[in-house]
Amino acid sequence: MTTSLRYTYDRPYRSLGVRLFNGIGGVVRRLGWERPLTMDRVLDAARRKTGLENFGRDDFREPLALLCDEFQNTAQLHPFGHYCMRKLLQSHAENRLKLEAAWQRHPEYLQQPLVRPLYVIGMPRTGTTLLYNLLCQDPNARPLMVWETLYPAPTEREERRGDNRYRQWKASVMVKAMNRLAPNLKQVHAIEPDGPEECGWLMNNTFVSLMFLLDGALPRYFRYFMDLPHERMLAVYDYYMRQLQLLQAGQTNRHWVLKSPVHQGTMAPLLETIPTAHVIHTHRDPMKVIPSLCSLVCMTRGIFTDRQDNAHVGPELAERMVNAVEKGAAAEEAYGDRITNVLFDTLVKDPIGTVRNVYERFGYKYTDEMEAGMKRWLDNNPQGKHGAHKYELEQFGLTTADIQRIFGAYWNDVQKRAA
Repeated sequence: MTTSLRYTYDRPYRSLGVRLFNGIGGVVRRLGWERPLTMDRVLDAARRKTGLENFGRDDFREPLALLCDEFQNTAQLHPFGHYCMRKLLQSHAENRLKLEAAWQRHPEYLQQPLVRPLYVIGMPRTGTTLLYNLLCQDPNARPLMVWETLYPAPTEREERRGDNRYRQWKASVMVKAMNRLAPNLKQVHAIEPDGPEECGWLMNNTFVSLMFLLDGALPRYFRYFMDLPHERMLAVYDYYMRQLQLLQAGQTNRHWVLKSPVHQGTMAPLLETIPTAHVIHTHRDPMKVIPSLCSLVCMTRGIFTDRQDNAHVGPELAERMVNAVEKGAAAEEAYGDRITNVLFDTLVKDPIGTVRNVYERFGYKYTDEMEAGMKRWLDNNPQGKHGAHKYELEQFGLTTADIQRIFGAYWNDVQKRAA
């Protein structure tokens, strides 16, 4: 099939600066002067940048070493992509150093349970962002902001000043850079520098996170993730929970609202680790979800590589997503009283009624002020505000028959339970 520019994603966009970087970097690479991406180099750079030494538990080293190897040897990154991944992994290593220092300064924060987190979890493109933004209109709710998920730990200097302006500025710079590198990204997932965002970035600080698969094809890392025992995932979620406890910082007058599709396949360890949490599990016809998700992944990976193989993305993501929905179904059997299901079509048809029903189910306080806020948000954010997202399944190596074969049982079960 021949694609055209009528699709949101056809080929990677390259700014002049990136083209120049890759041109010079290509010469450096051919001369053998490019420094390999290794765990030791990432950790040494993080130590130098922060002046800190304690990374906490050593269980992060194995996944970090594998990520470095995959980005170096498997993901086929261009020189700019290689630079970006080195900086990304270094940033998460720096976060670990700062988190350990902050926990040592404030051990009392780790004694406070999280205030009734309400999670939005489901396959990407199932209405999770819409629902999350509606929940954020509750004045009694505490969403996670962009700067917090990217840089969760304050430094001693920030604490003395009593503000977070530096981390807010850093996050704004990063978001603007992402939007410049992939201008169409906002049509698929708009990120506002000063708005709420997914908590999946907090998982990256453990180096055990499916978020990394947005940046490149990492088959060995994916198998490693899939083979992790339950006890290891509990340790990952304990680290994730402690980050939220630090961000909560003794403020217990509002409940958390959080969202990330990366939790779908790990809802069981999430709910086991955070006994006060509840989950809204979103669902949508996989025929609509999978090609849209493929477009998003191709867009993000295309920032970092010139050798993106679209035809392999569809089968890869279908494998990931069917595993996630199967594990999500298993979690519902174990934690059904703490999980409620929402269909995309129901949410779009009656967003306010959907939220009201969720609050009644789990006993959260629904107010007129919240409803007014949701109505304002809906008025200010009509569907397609950032442009239409256009794609076709065949762009990504899948057919209608493939989707029906892979997801048919799951989708039939969801529809049956919703009837």
